[in-house]
Amino acid sequence: MREIKFRAWEPLERKIIPWEKLWVYDGKLLSGVFGQFQRSGGVLMQYTDLHDKNGKEIYEGDIVQLKDEQWEVKWSDGGFILDAWDVINEHYARQLKVIGNIYESPEILKEVQR
Repeated sequence: MREIKFRAWEPLERKIIPWEKLWVYDGKLLSGVFGQFQRSGGVLMQYTDLHDKNGKEIYEGDIVQLKDEQWEVKWSDGGFILDAWDVINEHYARQLKVIGNIYESPEILKEVQR
């Protein structure tokens, strides 16, 4: 069974908040770092339950590299994909390398001309 967990981008703090520091109170998502998460425009990123070739967890919103190309991990139609590619599976994930995410390092994708 797939492990379900999240991490979050906190725009006011400009950092990723790990799963262990997120919690829900009175129906609101909070973080130990900044308090009221939803008012800040924070974004949840779901864990894919996959690891890259270095053993790093892969999350929605991560930027991964395959050979000399960079791609954003996205959720679509019941699976995690790289842009318009097929669903990422465990074998395929072992060929990828997480090199950043779209919130902390968006310039990585902007540099790529498609």
